[in-house]
Amino acid sequence: MLIEMQTMSNLDYYFVCRELSASLEDAFLNKVYELRPGVLRLKFHKKGEINLLAELGSCVYLATKLEEPPKTPSHFASILRKKLDNAVVTAVEQLNFDRLFRIRFRAPSAEYSLVFEMFGKGNLLLCAADDTIVSAYRQEEFAARSLKAKQKYLTPPSNKANPFEAAQRDFEGLSGKLVSALSKKINLSPFYLEEACARAGIAFDSDASKLSAEQKTRLVASLASFSSDSVPVVYCEEGKPAAFAPSKLAKLGTAPCVEFGSFSQAVEEYFSSAPREAPVAHEKEIASLKHALAQQEKALVEGEEEEKALRENAALLEGKLHRVQELIDSFAALKKKRKSDAEIARELGVEVKQGKIVAEF
Repeated sequence: MLIEMQTMSNLDYYFVCRELSASLEDAFLNKVYELRPGVLRLKFHKKGEINLLAELGSCVYLATKLEEPPKTPSHFASILRKKLDNAVVTAVEQLNFDRLFRIRFRAPSAEYSLVFEMFGKGNLLLCAADDTIVSAYRQEEFAARSLKAKQKYLTPPSNKANPFEAAQRDFEGLSGKLVSALSKKINLSPFYLEEACARAGIAFDSDASKLSAEQKTRLVASLASFSSDSVPVVYCEEGKPAAFAPSKLAKLGTAPCVEFGSFSQAVEEYFSSAPREAPVAHEKEIASLKHALAQQEKALVEGEEEEKALRENAALLEGKLHRVQELIDSFAALKKKRKSDAEIARELGVEVKQGKIVAEF
């Protein structure tokens, strides 16, 4: 079978959002935890505890295998706790049949929404009722939109067809191998486009330009069939999870799989058991971090040197204070005796100008 490590696709989020809608609507949000960078757990209550786990850029599911949360919330988790404390979920919706979805909340003071962007590195945005961004997990700038506070939230532009609404006209002008050609027209990952071809009885590498009308009809039907999938499975290889899907996959034939009662259960089984590679930072990111660290170390050294100089000056001044006080007291006493400035200067060993002591220390 040898399937590469999966991340959730837009079709997977379609099924997860259906489950989230059924489970979370009218639930109260109790707590938000950031378990580690980019991994958040939202704890809800609705006739019992419900936990949503989101690994930004990878997966989202209703979790039952819970790890101990940190004792101190992260900055972003603190913002969400403050704004959404005891807020009620009013709706869960996938946006544009994409790898993003929104949870709408009604809080005591205002209405908010959390937008989960699950492509790339992922992002999580807290938005006001009018879709103005209140806070972003990552501030990002794109050609068509800006993910920063006080900006209007806009979804990424897309001109691909929803697979559930695909028609024969969407297959016009295709060229090259079928799966690759379909990925340019249909908003579906290659993993599931292969499955659509398998269900339609068409080879993955068929010449897309030579599809017959009958094959196009079968493709339309196979794409639409995904919406009714309802028996989530995890495929296993050598006893370990190798793939997950909202229903059995024709392309994997009789490969061994385990059925689950919900898609969240299948996704959790896969991601909690499958081997995970540690994230590798890009060279530019490493260089940027090293530069930032060097700047911080430089600022720290300069700060320590400045602090040392200030302490030395303070110690010097403290040592001279008693001498200053002696001069002031002596000057006042001599003034009471009606001594002239010249006489005072001689007695104190300092210079006196217009009734003021002028001395060097």
